[in-house]
Amino acid sequence: MGIEFRSGGYVRHVLMGGRTIKDGEAAAIWNVNGVHKQIIGPRRVYMYNSTIRFLTRHKAESHQYIRISHRDGRVEHKYGPA
Repeated sequence: MGIEFRSGGYVRHVLMGGRTIKDGEAAAIWNVNGVHKQIIGPRRVYMYNSTIRFLTRHKAESHQYIRISHRDGRVEHKYGPA
């Protein structure tokens, strides 16, 4: 049994309450006005009428690379460790 990290499939609407973002996790939070905030754990966040989505973690080892496609069409290759 270990620590389970949440990924991009975890999306919740929180009327009132809090969520804990663990060490190694990242989350995006939108409030009722559509303002976006990114949180990197470990951190406890209190929300009111907000939507939270955990971000999927991607990493590359020393013999791998990550291909990043930007919205403007540029493609960037980042070699590991990244």
